[in-house]
Amino acid sequence: MPGVIRAWLAIRIEEPRSATARRRLRDRTLLVDPARSFRQLAEALNLAIRLWDSSGSHEFVLADGRRIGPPGELQIGDETVIAVGSVLAEGDTFLFRPVGAADRFCRVVAANVEPDELPP
Repeated sequence: MPGVIRAWLAIRIEEPRSATARRRLRDRTLLVDPARSFRQLAEALNLAIRLWDSSGSHEFVLADGRRIGPPGELQIGDETVIAVGSVLAEGDTFLFRPVGAADRFCRVVAANVEPDELPP
């Protein structure tokens, strides 16, 4: 609908602790349109965590154990057709598992966020 502003999800990405650093790198919060697919979320997460040369291979592991990833993999929901907002709500957690990089713990810290607002 023209002129309608959808409220977005705010997803916090926790950076893993570096083996050489005393503390974890800075966490990031990403605003996500709930109508976007998990494939689009993966692309945004790769950019947010600076995986420029990622092979694109990854999966999402939801708190209840369900897995979402590239189409064609056994027992995994197809990330190209599943909308983020149809699965995730405020307070939900999941792991983003990019191949060749550390897992990222993610939490939906707010729902119904206007695009020009960002929760603390």
